[in-house]
Amino acid sequence: MSVFIQLPVSLGLALALGRGIKGEKPFLSIYFMPVLISTVVIGQLWLKIYNPDYGLLNSGLTKLGLENLCHIWLGDKKTALLSVFVPTLWQYVGYHMLLMYAGVKGVSPDIREAARIDGATEGQVNRYIVIPVIKPIIKVSVIFAVTGSLKSFDLIYVLTNGGPLHATEVPSTRMIEMLFQRNRYGMGSAIAVMMIILCFAFALLISKAFKEED
Repeated sequence: MSVFIQLPVSLGLALALGRGIKGEKPFLSIYFMPVLISTVVIGQLWLKIYNPDYGLLNSGLTKLGLENLCHIWLGDKKTALLSVFVPTLWQYVGYHMLLMYAGVKGVSPDIREAARIDGATEGQVNRYIVIPVIKPIIKVSVIFAVTGSLKSFDLIYVLTNGGPLHATEVPSTRMIEMLFQRNRYGMGSAIAVMMIILCFAFALLISKAFKEED
């Protein structure tokens, strides 16, 4: 979900801001602000948003007359994983957007102008000129998104601690459980080693895929 939702959103924002729209700098700061906030603080913020009694989400649904959609978002194993993903998306979309934005701003305005003179629309300029130029940055963002998902821990730990019924359990929370709750140091160490191997393996596969595409 980080790759197929987070990165397209980040790319869309980078392309939109890279065109030099009005209020470009304030928007850039606003979107990047969640990256600067501590993950523990973000977890506590979203715990309040998801609270079934006084949370902003359920309160907003009630005021809109959608009481039937109110839910215990983090307490139901059917919705817990998606509920954890939303703040993760919100926190890191600005990080990837800033990387891509720097690449978009690095594209020569002369190339853009030449394409427009030849009759290219804004969408065609982005598709055939801007995106190919920033492909190395996109590759880095994909690697960061995949490896970051594999080693995600802090936000999940604050929101659900892997629950309910292991619905949001990821390798890192499983590793902590094995090491510090069950004292199974061999199993915990094996999980840690496998996480390192998987991160390296995915980074190599993604680099190879982008190289072949180039």
